[in-house]
Amino acid sequence: MTVDIRSKSIMCSGCAQTITKALMGVIGVKSVSVDVPKKTVTVDFDERTTSELALRTVMIGAGYPPDA
Repeated sequence: MTVDIRSKSIMCSGCAQTITKALMGVIGVKSVSVDVPKKTVTVDFDERTTSELALRTVMIGAGYPPDA
């Protein structure tokens, strides 16, 4: 499953690296792509292993809360 998560907190490539590292640490995440100009994170994951809610929680923990 693929999901797009927006966060207005994404400002630079450093943000992208932090988010990517945090999300890739989640079991079941296959890939992470961060589009800094669009402030969007695209995550491909196995929905049998994790969930969008879990991914959003990880982003909050990394300091990049998803937009509502």
